[in-house]
Amino acid sequence: MRIVVVNATTDLYGANRILSLALRAFPKQAKIDLLLPEIKGPLIKHIEDENPNVSIIECDSLPIIQRKMFSPVGFIQAVKLLLKFKKFLRSENSKQGIDLIYINTLSNFLVLPIAHILNINTIVHVHEILESPKFISRVINKYSLQWSTSVLAVSNAVKKNLLVSGPAYDNKVEVIHNGIPDLFQPLERKNDTCIITLIARIKPEKGIWYFLEAINLLENQDNIIIRIIGGAAPFGEKYIDKLKEDIAKSKVKIEFIDFTPNVSRYLNETDILVVPSIMKDPFPTTVLEGMSCGKLVIATNTGGAVEAIIDGETGYLIPKDEPQIFSTLLDKLIIDSELRDKLGINARQRYLNNFSINSYVDNLQVYISNRLSL
Repeated sequence: MRIVVVNATTDLYGANRILSLALRAFPKQAKIDLLLPEIKGPLIKHIEDENPNVSIIECDSLPIIQRKMFSPVGFIQAVKLLLKFKKFLRSENSKQGIDLIYINTLSNFLVLPIAHILNINTIVHVHEILESPKFISRVINKYSLQWSTSVLAVSNAVKKNLLVSGPAYDNKVEVIHNGIPDLFQPLERKNDTCIITLIARIKPEKGIWYFLEAINLLENQDNIIIRIIGGAAPFGEKYIDKLKEDIAKSKVKIEFIDFTPNVSRYLNETDILVVPSIMKDPFPTTVLEGMSCGKLVIATNTGGAVEAIIDGETGYLIPKDEPQIFSTLLDKLIIDSELRDKLGINARQRYLNNFSINSYVDNLQVYISNRLSL
């Protein structure tokens, strides 16, 4: 049995961390090949350490959705790339038959028509909510549903968004919420300073500047530490520069920490974790990581976060465009450590009951086994 896994990037943000966990759910007897566009980046070592049974293959013809494809020159290059990948995949299939292609995220949507032509079964694991540009998003969503054998969504919010473009494919889409390893390593606090942390790629959609606006409105600006942890998105280095400039002008002291693969120490140190995305975040892994560490999480009430957080019990859900509401809530939590602790305990229990790695892998094993037997 041979399974080919396709992934577009080699960083260690949410969808790629989940990929490493998902690989554990594949049959032990299967030969698993992971196709990547390049053999560099923190994901490589992570897979080698966590999934030693997986063979990593560099595929320079891997068709990854990019904005430049939507120009005349880009379109021609995309067609050439697709033809090259078709040749590659046909050759791989002739060497040893491929039983399943597992496509991690819609970034690799263009693998689907090739697999469809070659009559190879596919699972698309959708971690995104695509809405803009509207026409392109609709096309990707519609034909992902049409060309795939099965679609796995990380949240009901993701499924709902997909089916807007193809309601007839409802029976093809299933939802399995992500699970993550337990990161709980309680630390003894040496003082009563309140640490507020944001961990994300540094780009506007993640609510970085929404957070900055809220903390500059805080009444309680003493005895707090603000941390923003993250690296640049592809071609997004300008946002790192802007963030550093804005931090220098902020009324509140803010620590900027570059992306690190291991954020568990920072999660366990924090008192409040914020996930203030202004986009519809499909099912933020960072929310689950905070919950596993027994931390209350404040997230915007868009996307899949509403399926993880019980508002007022395990954390808080806020609007995506009300910095004063955001700031007032932070002020309340900064001075009320008992409330923070109470919600943090509830958050950890919800993680253990619903989002542990064991329950995730078990659910995924059943799902994949059923698809392989079709």
